[in-house]
Amino acid sequence: MARPAALGLSALALTLLALTGHAKGRAPAAIKLGVGKLEPIVCNNKVRVFQDESSPHIRIGAQARFPVGPTELAKALLHFSRHDDLLPRVAESKVLAVDNNKRELHLYQRLNLPVIDDRDFALHVRWGATKGRLWIRYQVSRKAPARRSGVVRVTLNHGGWDLYPKAGGKETLARYTSTMAMGGSLPMWMAKSGAADELPQMLQAMCHLARPDLPAAKCLK
Repeated sequence: MARPAALGLSALALTLLALTGHAKGRAPAAIKLGVGKLEPIVCNNKVRVFQDESSPHIRIGAQARFPVGPTELAKALLHFSRHDDLLPRVAESKVLAVDNNKRELHLYQRLNLPVIDDRDFALHVRWGATKGRLWIRYQVSRKAPARRSGVVRVTLNHGGWDLYPKAGGKETLARYTSTMAMGGSLPMWMAKSGAADELPQMLQAMCHLARPDLPAAKCLK
């Protein structure tokens, strides 16, 4: 697995463009929202947010329609080096390694949170295409850097995206899900409420990254 510095920008761009192929192994099951205990808590004409109130962790989901095709949206979602510019809670976002053949990468992120200690984690991200959708999945990576003093390491963090083409491939219906344990001394009600409240802003930021000509607040369909 090559380091991004050795890959260069052109090779990394080719990696992100190789989204119509299949990752090795079986494709993940499609994301289902509004079933079981993952119930809607916010519904408007642009975003639907779901949450599992009974989970001991932060378990949330979302659905929204984006004004770009699945490939363009997937490239934005995988452009992790821009996430610390667009997402207020992301203080650092670094790609650690990329594998072109397996369509996977490892990244490190640190979250800057109000009042409490920062959180950080490393993620193993995979992507591919199957049965009319592009998919992205992530889980905690074993390639995490050394722990930092004063920063709480997140050890449970997994989720992903399903991207379905709409309007002849010019738009995307996106479904997202995430399960995360923040660790440390953080009241669960506060963690759940904050994550759900900030989810629409995250979707808007990803939309703006895919369509920089549109302001984030007016980007989603």
